[in-house]
Amino acid sequence: MTRKIPLALAVLALAACAGGSATVWLKPGVETGVAFREEAACRAEARRLAPVDRRISTAPSITLGVGLNRCSGNVCIGAGTARDVFDADRNEPRRDQAFGACMGRAGYALTSLPRCRGAVTPLATHPFDTRGVCVAADGTLAAP
Repeated sequence: MTRKIPLALAVLALAACAGGSATVWLKPGVETGVAFREEAACRAEARRLAPVDRRISTAPSITLGVGLNRCSGNVCIGAGTARDVFDADRNEPRRDQAFGACMGRAGYALTSLPRCRGAVTPLATHPFDTRGVCVAADGTLAAP
């Protein structure tokens, strides 16, 4: 048996999902200010253990096209002078791992919560029950 959903209900359901979700570190009962300080301490520890190691590299581009130099008829094949540039931090995965380990040792767990929409009230402490809790634009936990 097939059920038809009214268009207005489908639009409302899609609008509710449009806010998306955010992954946050949650430790029930901890004050929000303490949580921000502990997160900052873990980020600093992770930067000490795995400092930023930027590598800029290039890769030659290969040209396959029509109407360019080195053509035979309408087909052109060859290497161009343009290069793709890659900017990567080789230590980013290690730093992320160190940060996660530090937060775990401090008693935090990753939790996915919806993003807040509209006016919200920031929470003074991390809740034990996350029903009705959302993540504000600045990353704080809040209630509508």
